[in-house]
Amino acid sequence: MCQYEQLDSAGFPVVYSSDSSGDSSLVFTGTNFDIADFTASATFAGISADSVVIDSATQATASFNLGVPIANESPVLAFTKDLVIHYAPSTSSVTQELLVASSSSGFECSFAGGCEFEVTSTGLASILKGDSTANYISVCDEKCIFDEAISSATVAKCKVPKLSTVYSNLNF
Repeated sequence: MCQYEQLDSAGFPVVYSSDSSGDSSLVFTGTNFDIADFTASATFAGISADSVVIDSATQATASFNLGVPIANESPVLAFTKDLVIHYAPSTSSVTQELLVASSSSGFECSFAGGCEFEVTSTGLASILKGDSTANYISVCDEKCIFDEAISSATVAKCKVPKLSTVYSNLNF
C-alpha cells in the first residue's frame, strides 16, 4: 500500500544548504520546513540526530549529543507523519574531519584492563556509537570498548581491554 499526501498551498520541503554549527549541531537552510503535524528528523553519515528543531520555515537545527559525526557527505532532513515521509536531502556536503586534540597521556593500566582511555576529538564519539565494528579505538592492537554513558560531543571514552603483556605471560 502506498500513501501520498499533497501539501496544502505549500511545496515540499527543500534544503538549499547545510552547515555544521559548533560541536554538536547541523543547521539546514531551505524552504517549507514548517509543515503542520509532521515530525522532523535528520541523519548524517548514517547516524540519526538526537533531536531536530524547526527554527522557522527556512531553518532547522539538528543536534547530535555525541557530536556531529566525522564524515564528508550530504545530510538528510526528513518530515514524517504516520506512514508519510517527505525527504529533503541537502544539495551540499558537510565536512567534519577527524582532528584529535589530545588523548590520555602518561597512560598506565593493569594487564587486566578496565582502565578509562579518552580521546579529545569532536564527533568521534558519534561515529564510534554509530558503527562500533568498523570504527573503534585500538590499544595495543586490541579494541577499546566504547562507553557512550561517559563520552560527550568532544571526548570519546573507552575501557581498555585485557592485554597480554610480558609480565602477564610469565606470571599467570
